[in-house]
Amino acid sequence: MRLMKPLIVLMFVSIVACAAITFRDPVATLKGLLVPAIPPAAGTYVLSLIGGIGGSLTLLSYNYLLREEGRVDPRNLRAVRLDLGFAYVFTAVFGLSVMLIAERVFHAAGVAISDREAVSRMAAQLGALIGPAGFYIYSIGFWAAVLASLFGVWQTIPAVFADCYSLLRRLGPAEREAVVRVSSPAYRTALAFMALAAVPFAFLGRPLLIIVAFTVLGSVFIPFLAATLLYLNNAVPWAASIRHNRIITNLVLVLVLLVFLIVGGLEIAALFTR
Repeated sequence: MRLMKPLIVLMFVSIVACAAITFRDPVATLKGLLVPAIPPAAGTYVLSLIGGIGGSLTLLSYNYLLREEGRVDPRNLRAVRLDLGFAYVFTAVFGLSVMLIAERVFHAAGVAISDREAVSRMAAQLGALIGPAGFYIYSIGFWAAVLASLFGVWQTIPAVFADCYSLLRRLGPAEREAVVRVSSPAYRTALAFMALAAVPFAFLGRPLLIIVAFTVLGSVFIPFLAATLLYLNNAVPWAASIRHNRIITNLVLVLVLLVFLIVGGLEIAALFTR
């Protein structure tokens, strides 16, 4: 966690700086934000973007980071909401910055993205646009983003699998806490699986295809989470101190489901018209 914080700051500042330096056409950008549209045959990439910048199973990671810091008391709920709110504001700004850089460097310039040269080509194009500083700022930001993602995923996703294992075994609260610790056999087994399962993909020679497939699959977690929250926070009786969803919350969750249904439907329809 201590290593992730400076890496996240470095990642955010570097990428946003590159986007700000190369930014142009504010009218088109504002229109895209206020009137979103999905280009033809681009639904897959929309889902990939959602899964790639925070809309996946890694959403559950925050729960385990809270456990490590001992902030699971209900009295911390307000601070947790503020924390998550700021986090997703920064995530939105970061995602928008990535898209602006890609549009300026690849789409507007008519440069094709290749599997093996996507990252290096991006840095080289930024170097050509804004000088050597652009090359190094982007390269450092990308390096920080990769390391921060690896640290976060490898620290918390094994805990998710270990926790699922404890639930399947119907273990008690104390035993569950022990299972999700980094020293437990279940946690280490999940960590080893993550390390070994990724090895075969390194020999396929199609990193962009793997990234798109992985992030699209990861984004499917969002409608699953929305449906789960609709059920748990409306139909399941909780303690009196815990309120059910407000109307606006339910509307947002339903909107999330509708967006995924529409995007998924468009992609399925496109398969039969190509």
